[in-house]
Amino acid sequence: MTISVLNSARPAAPRPLYILPAFGWETTTEGAWTISKRSGGALRVYLDRPWFSSGEGELLAAVLYGCAPPPRSTFQGWQIPDFLKAYVTQWGKDPVWSAAAPPTQAQPLPKHFLNAVSVGTELTLDELSNGPFIPLTAVGHKVSYDDTHGRRLWYCDIQMDMGEAYFPFIRLALARYQPQSVPDAHLSRVVLADFIQLMPDRAASITFDPIDPTSVQLAVNGLTYSGPGIPSMTATLEMQPVGSGDLAWTPVASIPLTAHKFGGPDTLWTAHISLPAARGSRPFRLVIEEFELFTRDTSGSQQSRLVYADILSL
Repeated sequence: MTISVLNSARPAAPRPLYILPAFGWETTTEGAWTISKRSGGALRVYLDRPWFSSGEGELLAAVLYGCAPPPRSTFQGWQIPDFLKAYVTQWGKDPVWSAAAPPTQAQPLPKHFLNAVSVGTELTLDELSNGPFIPLTAVGHKVSYDDTHGRRLWYCDIQMDMGEAYFPFIRLALARYQPQSVPDAHLSRVVLADFIQLMPDRAASITFDPIDPTSVQLAVNGLTYSGPGIPSMTATLEMQPVGSGDLAWTPVASIPLTAHKFGGPDTLWTAHISLPAARGSRPFRLVIEEFELFTRDTSGSQQSRLVYADILSL
């Protein structure tokens, strides 16, 4: 028989050190196709030690305003009340690009946190205890310890469903959350993180011609923006000289990819690659790079930002 003794004091506030975009990488082979997929929409929050100020089961929570926003299609003007903006998570589109907005106005819903393990509703904050009751929601995530390379930090991975948005901004309101608590003791004080952007998925695939050993077809699929300007996607064919090490890759050709739209939210970039020798006769690889292009000042000069890169062995 297991007895859970409820926590009776608010946990200590978390101490986030920094937040980084996180990715999942997966390579699969389907018949003649080799597919390399980058899963975006994730963040890794690194936290200073110690953890578990309230006992076993303590989670890192994104705090949300308990009054859910209406669907974006029916109402565009909903906002978080000003007095709550220091205590709840917010998100929104990047105003630089013509692209879709996140699925909901102003803040995500609990369902948009794909790897959450516990959701608490009708919760309170100590910071708001002197005013009227404000319903708050905690979306809790597991915290793990990272000792690789002597890092010795706690971390939490948060996976988001950002819909069809392109690089939306999110500002996490973070708190320790102890689901096994007496009333008014579930949440610590809130720490507001810096703004960070969620990165889109990308899937790159190559297929080989069964007749011509020098012919390769490349395709990259994913969400992007429609303006201003257009993204640049290129593939650099590299060859490794015989007897050289892994760092001795030599560029052979740079091939621009052509963008195609088929009515859906995704863009498909394609290119045909011609190898200088038969595949398998020597090591070849493709280095794929995607750049955003934007005007940086009134003179009209352009600047680029690398937003995606992958390497596919041939």
